[in-house]
Amino acid sequence: MTRWDETQSAEGVFRSIVAGGLPLFLSMIAASVGSAIVVAILGDYDTAALAAFNLTGSVYTPASVALSGCLRAAVPFIAPYRENPRVAVPIIRDSYWFGVVIGTMGAFPVTLVPLVGSLFGASPEILNELGSLPLLMALNLLVITVGGARTSVLIAYGKNRQVLWVAVTSTASAMLLTPLLVSGAGFLPGLGISGAGVALVVSSTASAVQANIHLRNVPVLSGASLWPGRPRPHKIKELARVGVPSSATLLVKAFALGLASLGVARIGASAGAVHAVLSSINGFLMVASLATAQAAVPILARAAAAGDLALCRRIARTSLLVGVSVAGAGACVLLAAKPWIIGVFTPDPAVRGEVGSLLGLMILSALPEGAKAASGRSLLALKEARVSLVNFAVGYSLLALSIFPVRDHFGLAGIWWSIAAVNVYLAIKQTIDFRRTSRVKIQAPA
Repeated sequence: MTRWDETQSAEGVFRSIVAGGLPLFLSMIAASVGSAIVVAILGDYDTAALAAFNLTGSVYTPASVALSGCLRAAVPFIAPYRENPRVAVPIIRDSYWFGVVIGTMGAFPVTLVPLVGSLFGASPEILNELGSLPLLMALNLLVITVGGARTSVLIAYGKNRQVLWVAVTSTASAMLLTPLLVSGAGFLPGLGISGAGVALVVSSTASAVQANIHLRNVPVLSGASLWPGRPRPHKIKELARVGVPSSATLLVKAFALGLASLGVARIGASAGAVHAVLSSINGFLMVASLATAQAAVPILARAAAAGDLALCRRIARTSLLVGVSVAGAGACVLLAAKPWIIGVFTPDPAVRGEVGSLLGLMILSALPEGAKAASGRSLLALKEARVSLVNFAVGYSLLALSIFPVRDHFGLAGIWWSIAAVNVYLAIKQTIDFRRTSRVKIQAPA
């Protein structure tokens, strides 16, 4: 019995998603830790440096989010053909070209951070602190394009453990290099904020090299040339038809939640701190759901290519249940250790009390968000990211329109009720649309 045959049972699907999701979960945690360490080191080094890093991040982060949304679109194109290198290798090359195009488009606005900061009234102290950081972060985005494209291929081939080691390499490199290059040590002079940029470029390069080595060790790809070669514009457009909507869904969500943060900031500093803590905890709860959902994409894409509607729905259903169950388990741990966990984020008694009172509402929002993520990735596996884009545009437009009226009448709690309502709507809509789309796409009876 082949590994593919084993996944056709309910138990096999569950094992495949859990086994694939755990390394992705740990890799996401590693990436989060690495980012937090860079911020902590810069904050300890100089407040102006941290502010300049955050200013750069205001442009870099949306570009990075857009890039990740585009790169993950290659997975459902590659996964069905991973035993057939004659078909898969050209698609892998197309994904590299697509990543280069998107990465270059994203890197350019990052170089304009000083201009963006001036236009939005950033203080001269912050602008003077930027130095070469925008150029280094633009270069980092280009390096991530190379590594991210290869990581997506590893996910398509089910090599999620290797993805974990790539993330560990990047985090370990950043942890080692950032303090040395920012503050200096011994004969090594400190480079300040530019040192953080250099550390990120080096760590991204190391992870890209490791991802490439892992990819060349995939047995079915041994001997195949993965050099991009001559681009195939019509095939790259096929990737773009999935990748661009996938990227846009993330940007739509980021815009609406950013507007929510702006609305909260106008309530007051205390409310802003409470919202920031709740958002951070929510992000950690979501990691498990996102990991299991991503692990299901190549499995579901292969089932769709085989024309097995029942198996597609079983995989999607298992992904949703596993993701929500893991998030629910995390919520139980959170409630059990509530005082300690909240205390990690803030020592302010007033903020801690308000966070504790809204924690149940945040969990109520997080669980349907996990279901929404699972159904969204299932639609991505069917190459129907445009369905998610339409749903997100409707749901998050309603959220954006409601933020300020809700804030004025119901405060911070009202905003989180609005977020929860949108997550419930999108979880239901995405699930219904997956069932409809899978029936039409695979052309099998319901």
